[in-house]
Amino acid sequence: MHKKLIQRPRNRSAPERAEDLGGLQRVTENEQRTRLIGWLEVIYKDVADLVTDNYLFWELQAIVRNNVKMRESSGLFTQWMASSFVQATAVGVRRQAKDRDDSVSLKRFLVEVQKYPALVSRDHYISLFDGKQAWLVEKGQRDFDHIAGSAQAHILPTLPAQHLRELEAAVQPIEHYVDRRVAHYDPRGLTQPIPRFDDLSNALATLERLVAFYWFPLKGGDKQDTLLPTDIDDDWKDVFRFPWEPLPTG
Repeated sequence: MHKKLIQRPRNRSAPERAEDLGGLQRVTENEQRTRLIGWLEVIYKDVADLVTDNYLFWELQAIVRNNVKMRESSGLFTQWMASSFVQATAVGVRRQAKDRDDSVSLKRFLVEVQKYPALVSRDHYISLFDGKQAWLVEKGQRDFDHIAGSAQAHILPTLPAQHLRELEAAVQPIEHYVDRRVAHYDPRGLTQPIPRFDDLSNALATLERLVAFYWFPLKGGDKQDTLLPTDIDDDWKDVFRFPWEPLPTG
């Protein structure tokens, strides 16, 4: 995912510079944007999987609620199912909240955009309309106005800064729980309430909204309200339409 940084001559013009690492290695703005988009593609898939898992879990909860026999069962299986979902999803949310140089996450993505807001630029977005009809290009200009402000060349750093605050606020209860009870058992215990399903849903909704927001100006296409795949149908429920274990005979 990360391209090897290439040694650049010191006399390269300033507009081509995006990142200077100690004056030794530089990458151009286009190269840095390509890296950023690569991160976003990884983040998109991860968050879309979390959103899909969340959808399936709550659909399954509806099946359980509407089935009298399920309500009459011991509940051990559904308790295990809920516990597995919560822990796996909480770890997935936490994964997007870490800012480390050796990993890809939504937080690291937002930190990069805050530092280099020109990576989300009007010129890049409009370049996605190359070869398109003029009215589509004009619509693209208006759409970018809506994102960055009228006639702005790129988003302002205050926007990813705001998104970072929203991300941190949404994931903080989940991150604390995972760090002290799921990733390992911290003898200090929890100093905050155990997250509820609502906390997990709020964190997922925040991840989904922020990923969709940046996907549009960096990758193009239609604006998305959800990352849930459009090809999910009820066929996945077929597994519940036959007995899982034959009834004992004799």
